[in-house]
Amino acid sequence: MAVGMDRFARAQLSRRDLLKAGALAGASAAVAGAYGSRRAFAQSTSPLAPAELELWYQDWPPLTAVYQQLKSKVESQQPAVTLKLTPLPYEQLQSKLLPAVAAGEEPEIMNAYSSWLVASDIASLFAPVTPGIMSTEKAQSLFYPSALSEGLRGDNAYYLPFLNGMGGSTWTYNASILEDAGIDPATLTTWDAFVDAGKQLVQWDGNDLVRAGIAFSPYIASAWVTAIRELGGEYYDAATGKFTLTHDIAKQALKNIDDLLKVHKVDDITKEAPSHANMTGYGAADGFEQGKAAITNFGSWIVSGYETTSPEFRAGILAQPSIGDASDRLELGHNAIHLLSRKLLDDPAKLAAAEFFVSQFADPTNFFSLADTYGGSVIIPAVAQDPSITDHHWGALQQQYDQLVWPRAVFEEHHVPDWNITVAWPDLLRVFKDSESMDTVLSDLETESNQLEQDALDRLGS
Repeated sequence: MAVGMDRFARAQLSRRDLLKAGALAGASAAVAGAYGSRRAFAQSTSPLAPAELELWYQDWPPLTAVYQQLKSKVESQQPAVTLKLTPLPYEQLQSKLLPAVAAGEEPEIMNAYSSWLVASDIASLFAPVTPGIMSTEKAQSLFYPSALSEGLRGDNAYYLPFLNGMGGSTWTYNASILEDAGIDPATLTTWDAFVDAGKQLVQWDGNDLVRAGIAFSPYIASAWVTAIRELGGEYYDAATGKFTLTHDIAKQALKNIDDLLKVHKVDDITKEAPSHANMTGYGAADGFEQGKAAITNFGSWIVSGYETTSPEFRAGILAQPSIGDASDRLELGHNAIHLLSRKLLDDPAKLAAAEFFVSQFADPTNFFSLADTYGGSVIIPAVAQDPSITDHHWGALQQQYDQLVWPRAVFEEHHVPDWNITVAWPDLLRVFKDSESMDTVLSDLETESNQLEQDALDRLGS
C-alpha cells in the first residue's frame, strides 16, 4: 500500500468535515465556477510509462459516450496509456463485481452502485481514492463533499462519486403543468405549501385518477426518513447499529406522507403501485412523460431520453419541502461511483495512469454529453457551475442539484442494501393500502430491518 499512501500527506477526514465543506461549496458555487477545479487538478503532461487500464461499466449509451470521450482524451495526451472499455449489462456487472475482486480478476477501474457495497468491507476490497491517488483537498474540490462522505472509511475515501438519479427526498416536477396552474415551484419549500400544490394539481374523473398531483414511488421511504429528521428524530443509530422506527416522531412523519393519499388524495396507488421490479405508473418514466403526474418521487433520472421522445418536455426538481425545522439533512439514495482496484498499489505505472484518468474529471466538457441525455445529477460541481451548462438539455437540472440538494445531502449509514426500496417500501405499502395498522407495520419493519442489519454486521465482523 505504500506506493499510494506515500504520494500525499495523510489528512484527517470526518463525515462532519465533509458535510460542512459541502455546505460551504454550495454557498460559494456561483463564485467558484469550473476554474478552481481545473486549476486544482492541473495534470502534468510528462509522458507516462506504458500501462493498460481496463474499465468495467454499465452498458448504457450515455455512459459509453462519456467513456469513449475519456478514452480519447487519455490516449491522445498519454500515448503510452491504453484504456480498455468493457460494457456489461447492469445485472451482470452487479453479479460479477465482488466475485472478480475476490478472485483477483477485477479490472483496474470499476463503475458500480454504492448500494451494492453497504454490507462489504470496502477498505479491504478496493484501493483508497484519498490519499491513494489524490489529496483530501483535491477530492473535495472535484466532487461534492457530501457525496464523498458515502465512501469514507476512517481517514480514507474509497468511492469516486459519479452520478445520482435523485430518487428519494427530491421531487421532480413537470414544469409545464405547474406553470399552467400558476404554481411557482420556488414557493414549495414547506410541507403545507407542497400539499396545497398537490391538491391543486391532481385531477380525478369520478373515482378514477387522471393525473396524480404528487405521485408516489418506492423511494418514498427516503422522504419518510428525511421527514423523521426534520421533526427532530432519527431512524437509525450508527453507534448501536439499530433501526428505530416505532417512536412517535417516525409515526408522525409517516402520517404526513400517508395523508397525501388518504386525506389530500393527490395519488392513488391502490390500483397501480410501482415497485423497483416494475417501474411503471403515473409517476414513473412512462406515465410522467405522458403528463400523468405533475410531481413525482421517482427521481429525475426518469426523464432521461425524453429529449428524444418528448423534446419539449421541461422538468425541474424540488428538495424535500420542510415538515419540521430540526434538521436540514436530505437523505438520498445510492450513488453511481467508480472504484479502484487494489492491484494498482503494486504497479506504479498503472497507478500513475489511473491518476491521469481521474484528472480528466476536472474538465466539465468531458461530461456535458450527460447533461444532454441524463436527467440525474453529475456529481462534479464544475459541470453544474460551468456557464455553458444551460446550453445542454438538462443543464438547468444540474444547476438545481448544485444549489438545492448537494449542500444538504447525506447517505444512509446502515448496512442493508437498498433498504428504502426493497425492505421499507413493501412494508409501507401495507400502511398506504390500509391492509394493516401503522403500529403493526412499523414494528414488523423495525424487527426485520434490525435482523438484516445484524446479519450484515456479522458478515463484516462488527
